Amino acid sequence: VVAFVYFLLSALFGLGLATVEIESTELRESLILMYGGMIMLGFFSMLIVGQMYKIVPFLVWFHTFSDKVGKEPVPMLKDMFNERLGSVQFWIMNGGVVLVLIGLGSSQPILAKVGLIAVFMGSILFAFNLATVFRLRSRYGNKRIHT
Repeated sequence: VVAFVYFLLSALFGLGLATVEIESTELRESLILMYGGMIMLGFFSMLIVGQMYKIVPFLVWFHTFSDKVGKEPVPMLKDMFNERLGSVQFWIMNGGVVLVLIGLGSSQPILAKVGLIAVFMGSILFAFNLATVFRLRSRYGNKRIHT
């Protein structure tokens, strides 16, 4: 959902850039960088992260537990990773994206750098959280389902 908010904001922002005449070359270039950051960091990054949180746990769960359903207790999909850590990661990454966009739009490189560090830290949390999905799989066995 958040990725599509960034997409909508990017579309509106791009439309504004295309239709409004900006006299200052420096301001125009800063806003164009902001637009690109909104698409790349806001839309694409958040879309990938969101889809990975849906797809990876499901595939690991299906591969590891689908033949055990009804025969023994199996974890729910939401139990495959730490939701609280995912929430922290979400806010850190999105806060970082906002800082990057403000830094790019206002020609304040220090804000953009701090934002990129936050996005990077959120990415580390994301990688760690997804790694827990695979640790859960190894705890229950690494068997393949043959059809």
